[in-house]
Amino acid sequence: NVPVCQLWGGPVRTELPVYWSHCGSFRLQHAHHMGIPTATVKPIKTLADVEEQGREVLAMGHTALKTNIFQLDHPDGPQMYMPGFAGGMPELNLPFTLIDTLIDQLEALRKGTGPTICIKLDLNFNFKPEGVVQIGRALVAAKSRIGPIDWLEYDVLDPDAMRWIRQEV
Repeated sequence: NVPVCQLWGGPVRTELPVYWSHCGSFRLQHAHHMGIPTATVKPIKTLADVEEQGREVLAMGHTALKTNIFQLDHPDGPQMYMPGFAGGMPELNLPFTLIDTLIDQLEALRKGTGPTICIKLDLNFNFKPEGVVQIGRALVAAKSRIGPIDWLEYDVLDPDAMRWIRQEV
């Protein structure tokens, strides 16, 4: 009747850091399933909404968040950028306008959170490695606008591609 950690000499840590995962993503893509809007929660439709989401993260006491890429000006209405979930089509090339869209989104989020919140970006498997390198370089170049990015997440099964991305960014 002892905690398992006692069998190994005691706890390694007593607290576990957590972050707000998919910050804004579900409010953008699945607001209707979540019963949004409500009196206190509204869907993500504009950069002002993204900034407000950042303020909410800060107010709730989180120290970090992870988000995805939003296309707020998509012809079919605001949505997440997710071609990697379409069964291989399109070819996962990085659209040339998407970097500016992403930087604007992260800048709005940073305005809301302030400088103390860690921002993580999840690219899923929506790009070829060349696109991930372009995005990584753009994030570095935009650091004065968006602050540091705590991590850049990319799903890839090719360790050589991951090594190349790490060397290039």
